[in-house]
Amino acid sequence: MYRIAIVDDEQQEIEKLQELVRGFFEELGEPISLSSYPDGMNLLRTYTANDILFLDIKMDVLDGLETAKLIRKLDGDVVIIFVTRMAQFAIQGYEVNALDFIVKPADRFSVNRVLTRALEQLRVRRGRKVILKTQEGLVTVSSGEVLYVEVFDHDLVYHTLQGDYRTRGTLSEAAESLGSNRFAAACRSHVVNLAFVKSVGQDTVTVGEEKIPLSRSCRKEFIRIFTKYVGEY
Repeated sequence: MYRIAIVDDEQQEIEKLQELVRGFFEELGEPISLSSYPDGMNLLRTYTANDILFLDIKMDVLDGLETAKLIRKLDGDVVIIFVTRMAQFAIQGYEVNALDFIVKPADRFSVNRVLTRALEQLRVRRGRKVILKTQEGLVTVSSGEVLYVEVFDHDLVYHTLQGDYRTRGTLSEAAESLGSNRFAAACRSHVVNLAFVKSVGQDTVTVGEEKIPLSRSCRKEFIRIFTKYVGEY
């Protein structure tokens, strides 16, 4: 499922964009969760991770560019698409690593174009599929939706955006199956998805809302891998 948010102070524009977005994903047969907000402040007050964010640039209450700058502090991966009546304003999108922009009024061609680009980027980020053997049966998860994996009572617990899954295995096997370019060991008992790292402290790593222990022996290598990851993405 793709999580998509639309921020615009014109309700008519929100409804038109919602219709076009739904139509695009219905044709693909992909489920979506679609939310909308009248301004940037409302989005920020209740922000949860999104895959795609449509942002109106000109809004009376916190414009789109300022909203995007604040969102980037919370979510480095969300695909940002600006919506504007004046295309020249969208040039500033490079400051917040925006993917693209569309000009109002939104039309099917423009929306399909930017969503096609967005999905290409998201599919690269989401990474490979991993099959977990749990007590309830086999579960398939995307490596891009795994926040971190921890050793717990000789089992592995995969903490994902969809919930927690417990299975057998070793941490090194988990890291290998998930992909070494986006996961790194924070300590002997935790492997972390670098895409969800909010901050790195002296002895902890903040992943989503959780603080993960960062051991002295792993700290240098973790920071090296994390710095490389941030530079690439």
